[in-house]
Amino acid sequence: MVGVRPLPESGHAELWRYAIGITVALAGQAIRALTIGLAYIIRGGRDRKVYAKTLVKDGIFAHCRNPLYLGNILIVIGLGIVAHSLPFYAVGIPLFVFMYMAIIKAEEHFLTNTFGEEYIEYIRKVNRLIPIFPG
Repeated sequence: MVGVRPLPESGHAELWRYAIGITVALAGQAIRALTIGLAYIIRGGRDRKVYAKTLVKDGIFAHCRNPLYLGNILIVIGLGIVAHSLPFYAVGIPLFVFMYMAIIKAEEHFLTNTFGEEYIEYIRKVNRLIPIFPG
């Protein structure tokens, strides 16, 4: 089996790539820490099913509907930048984002059915993944 090797580059470009990749991954981790620190949520559902007793709209959820997923995506993108692997860029990152988008769609369906107009109004005000700062 042939191993996957990083793409070639110069020394300065490699340092910049490491700095950018680590910064992106740390930003993702910071978003995750803020999310967990500012609003209590039951992560992972209950009994292996999507679960929500209340609609969380405060803390970082006032700026982004899926901050934990945004954090995870940024961590993977940051690590992908550090790895500098063509297969990771071409397959790994898009596959990871696709899987999270499928999870988000399922959760949105559940939340719309559970909270109705309250959730629909929340969708109108807050982006799915890209944070907005009024809120």
